[in-house]
Amino acid sequence: MKYTSYFYIFLLVVVGCSDTELEPDASIYGYEYFPLATGTYQIFNVSQTDYLNTGEAVTSDFQIRHEIEESFISAEQETFIINRFTRANENEDWEYLNTWQSRRTEFNAIVTEGNRSLLKLVFPIEAGAAWNGNSFNSLEQDTYVIDSLGFSFRLNEVDFENTLTVIQADNQDFIVSLDTRFEIYAKDVGLVYKEIVNLNYCADENCLGQEVVETGMEYRQALLEYGEL
Repeated sequence: MKYTSYFYIFLLVVVGCSDTELEPDASIYGYEYFPLATGTYQIFNVSQTDYLNTGEAVTSDFQIRHEIEESFISAEQETFIINRFTRANENEDWEYLNTWQSRRTEFNAIVTEGNRSLLKLVFPIEAGAAWNGNSFNSLEQDTYVIDSLGFSFRLNEVDFENTLTVIQADNQDFIVSLDTRFEIYAKDVGLVYKEIVNLNYCADENCLGQEVVETGMEYRQALLEYGEL
C-alpha cells in the first residue's frame, strides 16, 4: 500500500505539470529588434540631396527627433504615438513635424507614416525572410528581405553588436534608374540607420549609360542619441 500511494502521488505531479501552459520564450521571436515603450526618444542626423530637373542638386542636413509619450489600446492591440520634430542643428529649437503610429503584434511590426502603414519586420526574425512591405496598404507589392542578421554595425563611433538589415529595394541597372532602400535595426535599440537612393538617369543618346542624374533623391538617416524622456 505504501508503494501504491507513492505511485499515485507521482502520477498526480506528472499530470499537474503536463497541464501547465508554459509562456513562449519571447527572445526566439526577435522582438528586441523593434522595442516600443512610452517615455522614450530617438534623435537622428539626416542628410538629404534633391536632384532637380533644372540640373541643380540641393543638399540639406538636419535632425529628426522621435518621441513616444503615449499609447492607446484598440481591439486588444497597443498602438504607440510617435511625435516627430525637426531642427536644422543642435543649436536650434525643435519644431513639430508630424505624428506617426507604431505597433507590434505577435508576428508583425508596423509603422504608419502619415496615412501609409508599412510592414517593417516579421517575426520570428530569420535571415532570408521575405514579405510584402505594403501588406497593410493599397500600394503594389514591395518585397522586403532580411539580408543580414547578427552582425555588428559601427555608427558615430558606437558599435551596435547585434543588428539586422532589411533590404527594401535593390534595383541597380545604372542605365535609366537606381532604386535602393534599406534599414538597419539594432537589438534593444530599434532603427539605427536608414538609406534611400532613388535616381533617374539621362536616357538621351549622348548620355545614356553614363549615370548622369536628371532627377531623384538621396536620403540618409543615422541614429545620434536615444534614451528615456
